Amino acid sequence: MLIGLSAPTELLHTRIRRRGRRMETAVTAAHLDTLAAAFAAYTVWDRQLIRLDAAHFNTFNRTHLVELAAALRQLPTLQETR
Repeated sequence: MLIGLSAPTELLHTRIRRRGRRMETAVTAAHLDTLAAAFAAYTVWDRQLIRLDAAHFNTFNRTHLVELAAALRQLPTLQETR
């Protein structure tokens, strides 16, 4: 299973700048657009792929995590898919 988080480029760039991590200072909006396009076109993954909009899904919000966990529990297990 792959869980992918995505958000609008402007929002991601704002979050990166706000974090202020030196190793991320060179990340540009163009870099983020390229990554987003690559993820959108990603079709090689042959397992369950869950895409979450990080503009609305907050990984630090307990309610969001509980909702995600409940959704994950509804998915078939690996044994069920064989």
